[in-house]
Amino acid sequence: MLLIILAVAILSLILSTIGFSSYFTTRDKRIIFVATAFGVFFLKNFLVVISLLYDIFPHGDLEFVEALFDLVTLIFLIVPVIKKDW
Repeated sequence: MLLIILAVAILSLILSTIGFSSYFTTRDKRIIFVATAFGVFFLKNFLVVISLLYDIFPHGDLEFVEALFDLVTLIFLIVPVIKKDW
């Protein structure tokens, strides 16, 4: 399970990097929100991997932190959909 979470974190980092690169090419502000969402998703999964390896957070606290990161990710994904006039 740990390897899968680590793979998801690495893929999220790659997608975030591609997103920021795309933003600098197109200057489309919506892309920066999606790239940031992938960055937050990377941070969440990286934190989970570190927490599972070193037992930083108790299980209940880790679930709460994961939920907060998921909420922030969703906010970054929904903003470009709601805000149409950039």
